[in-house]
Amino acid sequence: MFIVPIKSWHFLQSDHCWLEEFSKGNYVNVENCNNCGHRVTAFANISCLNGEQGMSVAECSVCGHIQKSRKPSREANSTHFRDKWLKNRQDRKFSPNDNTFRLLDKYFKEPGTALEIGCGSGTNLAPFQVAGWKTFGFDPSVSEIEIAKEQGIQNVKVDTAESYWSEIQQKFDLIFMRDVLQFIDKPYDTVSRYLPFLKQNGIFMTTNGNFRNNNIIMSCHHGTIPNHPTLTALKHWCSQNKLQVKEESEHPAMIIAQKTDLETELFQPTGLTNWHAEIKKATFASFPMNLISGRRRINKFRSVNVENVRDVPGSFQIEFQYDLQHP
Repeated sequence: MFIVPIKSWHFLQSDHCWLEEFSKGNYVNVENCNNCGHRVTAFANISCLNGEQGMSVAECSVCGHIQKSRKPSREANSTHFRDKWLKNRQDRKFSPNDNTFRLLDKYFKEPGTALEIGCGSGTNLAPFQVAGWKTFGFDPSVSEIEIAKEQGIQNVKVDTAESYWSEIQQKFDLIFMRDVLQFIDKPYDTVSRYLPFLKQNGIFMTTNGNFRNNNIIMSCHHGTIPNHPTLTALKHWCSQNKLQVKEESEHPAMIIAQKTDLETELFQPTGLTNWHAEIKKATFASFPMNLISGRRRINKFRSVNVENVRDVPGSFQIEFQYDLQHP
């Protein structure tokens, strides 16, 4: 087990991941997989020297899903996304992104109806709208939807993935989401509620950052991300929902699938990851320390000071320790 003492974090003011302080009452435990329901095995933990526990990260050996097994409550995160998400980023500009359109347009002979789950400011929907599609979208961020409406993106509203589906009164040719699934408390159950509103032979797409490709220090500390969908978990979910995978990617974790009426063979991954090796490689080799500041650069927004990393026997594969009253 790697013991990683965390001395301090350093954030730019423009960082959209706010550093929140949670009390013990803000945390909930999730012992079973959010995809298949089997018990998960924790491999990373955040704690204080006095023994108080913060977040934990776990993997499911049955479907391969990665999730926070101890995390801030849904209520705490809902408040964050509604009131604070991206609000501090004054440098943001609306710039239509045609990557999703170019990726998906080849599956359709003519424009249809598209729904984006977690549409943000509408940058992904804009190219569809220009091409003649009838577009719909929602996002829990008030400020993001304000920008979308200012830019003329049609049929968008402030809402959450957990509730929007209950008001849908039509079917869509396309339902997609980009870097959203990981933020949903019960991602697979929630997204499954949208499948009845996808037309037969319609296309579903989701893409998310890959836990193994991101810096593990950052991924384990992201309280706003309760889940880390993997390609194996996504394929397992598709095989349970009559979705035929047309394209896939592991880095990032992405699937494009078509709704069919055919039964598909249940996809099964192969056991747990060797996290000791993964953590050693990803945490330290990919993110070297600045010899002057002593910080490890996570990305352009944040860096972290760690000291005296030790490899000792233990129940977790990595434990982040804070000399604080609570994590």
